[in-house]
Amino acid sequence: MKKKIKTTVEKYCQNEANSHHLIWEHLKDGNFLNKKFQRCHPILFDHQGEKRFLLVDFYCPDHNLIIELDQGIHSLQPEYKINRRILLEHFDYQFIRFPENKILRSFDDIMLQLGKTLIELHLKKIKIRSSNANH
Repeated sequence: MKKKIKTTVEKYCQNEANSHHLIWEHLKDGNFLNKKFQRCHPILFDHQGEKRFLLVDFYCPDHNLIIELDQGIHSLQPEYKINRRILLEHFDYQFIRFPENKILRSFDDIMLQLGKTLIELHLKKIKIRSSNANH
């Protein structure tokens, strides 16, 4: 399974669109809100006793946040996108999706939206910790 994941990740990362590179330049090395992000990240899960994985465009482990960019084949498969999101949310991943054309047209707006999402998730985490400490 590890070899299959590695091969898939390498192939996927080689075929990334310009929008991926643009966002990655701002996310890598903790450059964005001092958060760690991973690119071309495999999400492992069990499906009917079988080990499987999905590759996500970007992943922030601090908030279990997946960032997906709509491009190419995924933008043409709405049912696939919905099922993928439902599966990932079932495993308690947070999820945000951006259309590639919007990233290239309105990059600052995308980064602002991502920043707001990260702040909301951070505040939610603090609230949960506070609530648990009071019980």
